[in-house]
Amino acid sequence: MAALVVSVLGTNPWGKRFLEKNRYNEGVTTQPSGLQYKVRRRGGGDAHPLPSTQCDIHYVGRVAKKVDGKRRWTTFDSSRKRGEPLSLSAESAIAGTGEALTLMVEGARWDVWMPSELAYGDDGFGEHIVAGDMLHFDLELVKIDGPARPAAQRAADDHTEVATVKDLRAWAEAGGGPPWVLGVFRQPLYKGKLFNGFVRMSAALRGGDAAAAAAVALHAQARFNATTGAYERSALEEATGVRAPAVYVSMALGDDGLPSGWERCAVAHSRPEVSEAQVQSGLVDCVLHAAMDDPAKDEL
Repeated sequence: MAALVVSVLGTNPWGKRFLEKNRYNEGVTTQPSGLQYKVRRRGGGDAHPLPSTQCDIHYVGRVAKKVDGKRRWTTFDSSRKRGEPLSLSAESAIAGTGEALTLMVEGARWDVWMPSELAYGDDGFGEHIVAGDMLHFDLELVKIDGPARPAAQRAADDHTEVATVKDLRAWAEAGGGPPWVLGVFRQPLYKGKLFNGFVRMSAALRGGDAAAAAAVALHAQARFNATTGAYERSALEEATGVRAPAVYVSMALGDDGLPSGWERCAVAHSRPEVSEAQVQSGLVDCVLHAAMDDPAKDEL
């Protein structure tokens, strides 16, 4: 896993075609760099390693070699076969592996695909990897042995994760609303004021009397399209008219069983002078005001 050299020729045609198709596969996230990954196991850690932090990792590295006219994934290196993890830092690894590691937490295990530009470039490596080869890694972050940055907070008990329109309908039918509160975010989930404010809002609504009936869900499926250079809206976003990143409130169910009339909570989370606590407070106020303004409540 030596450091990356500059690539001039780029990924070979087969690799480009593979990556273009792979980014549409379920669960695959494409980074702006072109790195792709799919989470096998989220892991129980609460921090990401810094680029210079030593980590213990397990990995199986594969390259697609031409055998009898067809491309077949061939293992070129494996810590699992050796029976012990490898210790390295993200900045000492090839660029694709390093980028993935800084997004992972302890215990996480991902499938990672990287273009040649994030691997060994035009030089190749060893007897298996030639110029332009993209790579696939089965990558596990076993241990972070040094400084780390906090990962995005989790509050599974305070909100429900919904990935599809079917999930959204099941969540709405399960009760708890109105109001229905939907946090819409992009992949990968980074720690930020809006997301952490949403998490803190979820906990506050769960613990308060005024909005005890609020149902809160998280949707994070919008992904970056390296070809267009923009984030693509998920099928759920298209169906409901919402757009990441934002938090929305609905007070009514439509004929299709989905919450309708989503109203976006206006919180100035991108302004540097606005704190995370202020974002939380603004989101809570948004939900409570929606509940108080609900015409159905006047009929009770």
